[in-house]
Amino acid sequence: MQKILIVIFLIVAMMVAILFFNKPSSLPRANKPSLQEESNITKKEPHTQMSTEEKKPTKQISKNTKSIVVETEASTEDEHMLYEILAVEEAELTTKPRKNIKPIEAINLSSINTEELKVNDTLTLPNIEGVDYTIVISSIVKNSDDSHSLTGQFKDEGISYTTTITKSTHSSYITLSTPQGIYEIETENGVGYIYKTSDIRKHLQKPNVNDVIILPIPKESTN
Repeated sequence: MQKILIVIFLIVAMMVAILFFNKPSSLPRANKPSLQEESNITKKEPHTQMSTEEKKPTKQISKNTKSIVVETEASTEDEHMLYEILAVEEAELTTKPRKNIKPIEAINLSSINTEELKVNDTLTLPNIEGVDYTIVISSIVKNSDDSHSLTGQFKDEGISYTTTITKSTHSSYITLSTPQGIYEIETENGVGYIYKTSDIRKHLQKPNVNDVIILPIPKESTN
């Protein structure tokens, strides 16, 4: 009988132990991610890392682009068309050309404010015997009479040619040196003409005269 009681006691003790260890814990347990979730996490991590690495070059490129824009704006030069071609018949209604000198072209001077011009700006002188000349301004001087004198150059096959422009409120005078020769441009009230300097010199040059003086033969004395 004593052995039976001991067996029953052991069976009850084992049942109590089983119930005690199988009791659910009151503390929440972290859910272990499924195989699908682990796969998604593995795929996202490289993408996030690549995105972070791509941001660095983007910032660097942005900085470089900004510096280039600043340098371009600082060195930007303005371009100006100095005049436009006008029919000679139309120009004569406002200003007459020089007498006995045939102009190459008549022009209408553009309304350029010389006070707004600056060094390294470009002035285009179009259609002088079929050639457009682009002049780069190298100096600007304001004269005592409020007129402005500009000096500029253009290069042709490595040779530099000089242009001078004097412009006042109502008139302007331009001398343009080119490989084809020298030209002069004169305007009055915005309208004027282009001449060849050689044509002007021919007109101003006096014709050759015989400067030999023939002296009268003295008469012989009768004494």
